[in-house]
Amino acid sequence: MALLTGEAIFRYRLESALEDSENQYRTLVENSTSGIYLVQDGKIIFANKKFVDSYGYLRNEMIGMDSLETIHPTDRHIVEDIRQKRLQGQENRELLETFFDNIHFLVAYMDRDFNFIRVNRAYAEADGRPPEFYTGKNHFAIFPNTENEKIFLKVVETGEPYFVHEKSFEYDSNPEADS
Repeated sequence: MALLTGEAIFRYRLESALEDSENQYRTLVENSTSGIYLVQDGKIIFANKKFVDSYGYLRNEMIGMDSLETIHPTDRHIVEDIRQKRLQGQENRELLETFFDNIHFLVAYMDRDFNFIRVNRAYAEADGRPPEFYTGKNHFAIFPNTENEKIFLKVVETGEPYFVHEKSFEYDSNPEADS
């Protein structure tokens, strides 16, 4: 019973802190001396009082409005160009994601402490695990190897690449996959 009471008190405090934080943020944004607005898919989804007042609209008139309507007609082409470039960037990201997931090379993306951020499908399949298994785990916790760890550390410290020809990688949990 005490455990449930403790959890209820903790949850109440957490929700209260979140509500306080949201109220502070809302107050800051609403009382800003700068106009603040958010755009999603080209439409205004939020506008603070300063932004709305500067255009002479009511807030409910601005929500859903095409954001280009807030730009002087002679400058709209500049904003539209920026929009298009962002959309192309998204397409490029999607292309890179497809490439990353489908190349046959083993690719692992790690932080400076050698914790996996993500791996591609080929990397995961070589060890017989799903790609999600690696996220957040340390490379050398999964694949302990003092020699490789020294090499990795030297690359991080010096920024110099390390090239290997014909050095096989050993999978402790899947020895038949050694390359």
